[in-house]
Amino acid sequence: MTTRSVVIGIFATAILAIATPIGDFWIRGTWLASCHLPVGVLMIFVFLQLVVNPLLHRIGTPLAHSELVTIYGMTLISAGISSLGFAAYFIPIIIAPTYYQSPENEWNITFFHHVPDWFAPLDTKTARLFFEGTPSQTFWVPWEYWIKPIAAWSVFALGLFLAMTCVCVLLRRQWIERERLGFPLVQLPIEMLGAENQNRVIPAFFRSPVVWIGIALPAIIHTWNGLQFHFPTLPRIPLSYSLSQYLTDKPWNGIRMLVAIIYFSAIGFVYLLPTDLAFSLWFFYLWYLLVAVVMTQFGLPLGQLIYVTHEFAAYQMAGGFLFFTLVILWRARRHLANTIRLALHPSGPQIPNLSDPTTSSTQLANEPMSPRAAWLGLLIGIGTMTTWSVIAGVSFIVSFTVSCWIALGLPRILEFAFV
Repeated sequence: MTTRSVVIGIFATAILAIATPIGDFWIRGTWLASCHLPVGVLMIFVFLQLVVNPLLHRIGTPLAHSELVTIYGMTLISAGISSLGFAAYFIPIIIAPTYYQSPENEWNITFFHHVPDWFAPLDTKTARLFFEGTPSQTFWVPWEYWIKPIAAWSVFALGLFLAMTCVCVLLRRQWIERERLGFPLVQLPIEMLGAENQNRVIPAFFRSPVVWIGIALPAIIHTWNGLQFHFPTLPRIPLSYSLSQYLTDKPWNGIRMLVAIIYFSAIGFVYLLPTDLAFSLWFFYLWYLLVAVVMTQFGLPLGQLIYVTHEFAAYQMAGGFLFFTLVILWRARRHLANTIRLALHPSGPQIPNLSDPTTSSTQLANEPMSPRAAWLGLLIGIGTMTTWSVIAGVSFIVSFTVSCWIALGLPRILEFAFV
């Protein structure tokens, strides 16, 4: 890590944070950051390798592999924050009750008096502008109603990100050296970088004709379909086909939404996943459809369709997430016990741990963050989220439980599946 790489990483992150909402909500084109394999992050990484580095090679010192990895890591971690990783959910959710309140539902009488003025914008005009847009040829944001909620939720977000970072530090050696996780999103950049000692401006990866054929196929198709979006007279190359039109009779109508899609990046991404994980994603999706069909046959309620998932499945996923978090803690119990021991006695005797050789005192002391600092950061992060929620009106038990649940379980989900 160098000063140059950090500065470039911050600059690239800022560009991506600005471009992502513009692309998602204004241009309504390709999602730059809110997918399993962030296109915007890869574009920046490829641009640095094929444009910036050749120029630096002529006039100075090109970016080293470690610098490129630093930049990639910074942009990858921060990419989703301005999209479906945080902002695209949290902003609409906090203002939706204000917009959808009506004399019929009486939300303003039922629970609005429980909502602090810093929690969400409660001005109806602000909510209408957010969902319906500003008048044509004007761009106006009533910041006086947004500053407090954004500042307040930023405190919660910082606590969450701090807790997740510390969890990753505490469990890094457990995941990498003991469980040997694959980290799919780093496999492609590693292949792009190639060997460190190559004396070539362009890495070997980009000199392969097969690579450019693979890039050209989806690039040409998506470029053509993008032009068709702006020029409707052009024919469109279909990449999806709705199967729901054939599922109109009971019990098959319980599936409600089934679309076959040729998703090029998903095809490439799944190739990088462990076989058992890829099979599980495919198998349990079909199992979920089968359960919906069976429930429809017996007249059981499926609930609302939330995004593309039935309500009953959303509750199942929440339960699975809770169980998955408990499994993570159980599998890492010895490792975590050793990190606690070293955090409490950092200068104590260096005792080897025969039951868990990946967590000796010497090895843990060489982590990016000391065990004491990591545990302290985790407690501060969880404490921040808990305190914030209690001030907002949530009970302490619920606040603490949910904060621990999210902070401990979410990092592993994001690392292992990226879905």
